[in-house]
Amino acid sequence: MPQAIQAYYGEFLINPVPLEMSLIEPCDYGCSYCFAVLGDRHQAAKSGKSVHANGTKAAMRLIADFQNRKTLEARLLQEGYPVLLSNRTDPLGRANRTATLPMLEVMAEMEIPVAIQTKGFAKPDDLETVLEILQPSVWYISIAFWDDDARKRVEPGAPSIGDRLALISTLREAGHEVIVGFNPCVPEFLPDPEPLLKELKARGVWGVWLERLHLNHWQEKQLTDREKASLGQDLITRAKKQATPAADFDHLMKARAIAQDVGLEIYTMGQNNRSDFWQPYRRLYPKTFPTIQDYINACYDLEINDGDLLSFETLTAMCSDLLPSGVLQVGHYIGSTAHQICREMGSAWSNQMTYEQLLRMCWSDPRIKMGVANNLPFSYAYVTEDESEALLVDEQDVPLMVWNSEGHENLYVEVA
Repeated sequence: MPQAIQAYYGEFLINPVPLEMSLIEPCDYGCSYCFAVLGDRHQAAKSGKSVHANGTKAAMRLIADFQNRKTLEARLLQEGYPVLLSNRTDPLGRANRTATLPMLEVMAEMEIPVAIQTKGFAKPDDLETVLEILQPSVWYISIAFWDDDARKRVEPGAPSIGDRLALISTLREAGHEVIVGFNPCVPEFLPDPEPLLKELKARGVWGVWLERLHLNHWQEKQLTDREKASLGQDLITRAKKQATPAADFDHLMKARAIAQDVGLEIYTMGQNNRSDFWQPYRRLYPKTFPTIQDYINACYDLEINDGDLLSFETLTAMCSDLLPSGVLQVGHYIGSTAHQICREMGSAWSNQMTYEQLLRMCWSDPRIKMGVANNLPFSYAYVTEDESEALLVDEQDVPLMVWNSEGHENLYVEVA
């Protein structure tokens, strides 16, 4: 079971918040597609033990003594980076609210900045308490439906859509920033995205994160009969496909276009467009991590031409001032999403490295989830000489990338 506060390993170069905190698991909102709940069931099935955990005491110990500790998490707290509550379980749900409220009070006293990810308050009266505690922060509100009857079938324990919209208005009036996770964005949940997206813009939402539904075969095995019925077998089958099915791709592109038309910033993993989706985090928090979206924006700002070569130094120049210095326990960023790389290196592997070394791995190896080449504008450059193909590399033997603003179809691109 993950510790209560940990580095946000799986979101390096994706999310600018580098720490996450989950308290009690599993979440009790009952969302049929929840990756965390399905993952907990899978682990319990393998081990024969419940993975339900309460990390409140461990989190309190770290927060109370973070200035004196030498862990990666303590270092990030010492440098003033924000903490996300929470990626795995809703911090404001029935299971978590009694732990979250005192935790927020302590973090406020310790001047630890917080970002919130939620579907809303299980107990609406808690909102006033939270607003009294928190300085202006970024809230990620998850909304995938417009019809609340449809929502009830898939998210039976979660707050209503009306409650979430009202929460957005209250947060904006109190000076907080709001982005919305339109995730999953699928036609079964929201056939016509326009009314919701227009309403979000009218209530002051900054942007929307849009993704299709992803499931794998072991997650499908953990679905209950109710959850299978609420999702439908056709959607489950499409969600397991590695390549986005046409119906889901078209719906996603339609929703992205509408969101842009109404004036919302948009974000989808791997996208090739310029976007200021993450700007609220830059405005409200003293320190944040770099993202690949920042790098894409920089390429547009520098007027990089399609076909131009990019070196690793162009990435480090943008990131160096945003990341902690020195050798730290950062190898887990690789192990969390590409453990095969650690196995291949065997005894040569070490979790101790600098963030620049971590960046170099993310630049050079596309098997890493947050690898640069897994984003549409970037591919590795190669040349063909004497009927043999060779990657283009710099003086440090690090691959060069080719930029294409429209997006590359292939991971490797031949250059003249």
